[in-house]
Amino acid sequence: MSEFDDLNLINDAFSDLRAETAPFVKPAGARQAHATVRHQRKVRTIVAGVVTVLAIAIPVAAFATVNRTDAPPTPGSTASVSPEPSATAAPSPSPTPTPATTVPDGRISLADLGNATLDLPVTGNGLCPAMKLAFRNGKATFDGGESLGPDVKYELVKVVHSDVDHDGAEETAALFACRIPGSSFQVVAFDRDAGGAIVTVGQVLASTLDYKVPNIFDIGADTEGNIQVQVGDFVVCCANLEHKTEPQWRTYGLRDGKFAQVGGPTSFPENSRYVDLDVSASPLAFGKPDAVGTRHGRLTLTVRNQGTFDAPAVGVFLRLPKGLKEAGTGWDDCGLTADLVNQELQGTNKGSCLFPGVRAGGTSTIVFEFTISGPVDAANPQSGFNVRTVMPSGVTLAEVSNKNNFGPLTITLG
Repeated sequence: MSEFDDLNLINDAFSDLRAETAPFVKPAGARQAHATVRHQRKVRTIVAGVVTVLAIAIPVAAFATVNRTDAPPTPGSTASVSPEPSATAAPSPSPTPTPATTVPDGRISLADLGNATLDLPVTGNGLCPAMKLAFRNGKATFDGGESLGPDVKYELVKVVHSDVDHDGAEETAALFACRIPGSSFQVVAFDRDAGGAIVTVGQVLASTLDYKVPNIFDIGADTEGNIQVQVGDFVVCCANLEHKTEPQWRTYGLRDGKFAQVGGPTSFPENSRYVDLDVSASPLAFGKPDAVGTRHGRLTLTVRNQGTFDAPAVGVFLRLPKGLKEAGTGWDDCGLTADLVNQELQGTNKGSCLFPGVRAGGTSTIVFEFTISGPVDAANPQSGFNVRTVMPSGVTLAEVSNKNNFGPLTITLG
């Protein structure tokens, strides 16, 4: 409704008032007076109605004048109500922040651990005692007394890192070798204290002599705070059981302050890997002397592997009468090795001979040729042969039985 419409409404109301009151403007009289009273009541009613109309119309017109806008109201919009300001609450005191606990960094490098003084637990079966050792460049020595000797070597082999105690910082696990005959191994976990000093968390695993865990080869770590240890079922010593080991990985975790196995195999399968060489020798047969008095002889060794495991290499040890010299091409494949049984090949410049290996179930033939000038001690009881399996490490293998690996040589003259 426009403001002009509002004014017309007011004018119409006053016009109706005049039309209703005009007939009452007449001379006085009793009759007329009664009519007047009746009409006054009617007038009062009309006036009240007019006043009511004005009471409604005037505020509407005023609102329309003050709150005009050319834009339509947004559908669905509502008037926002400004809340009355509330009394300002007194600020509550801020809690005193708790200082964050700094977790020591237990990630220790191989170089740092290898040049520190460490508390080491006793190794399996008490072979190497618990002690505090000062390492330099990854090595330390201690006096092993009458049982182990005066200068026993301890060696730091490898380190790995994992959060074993789940405190948010990594710790260090290290593989150690106590170099007694055959070596005794152990894996130990380390951390740092609040002052930065290296402290021992505990022993993860140690090799034992009861064949539960005879050997430890390697270590690793996973992302769940565990240490992985590669173990073997035979001690590789001096190392004649090198062929028998069947390595497997086992997982260890810190539980209630001690390390326990949490994954991987818990035992070794029955081991059927073995080498069993069976050797036979032909007579060392010399022919008649030639024009200058030189005899030529020939020896043939037949080597059969009756085991289930390939012999990586074959070492041949000969004890021969003096005066024999090598001849022919059979010596071309004979390489020098350490003389493991301290038996020098008499009359030649060769030591113990190393030949290619023999597969399981296979046979190899080795031929040696000799010459000799002068008399031959054909009845020498010391003459003989010995054939052994040689492992990649250079050590000879302890076979199931060595009784068929050696024998005497028979020398014949033509």
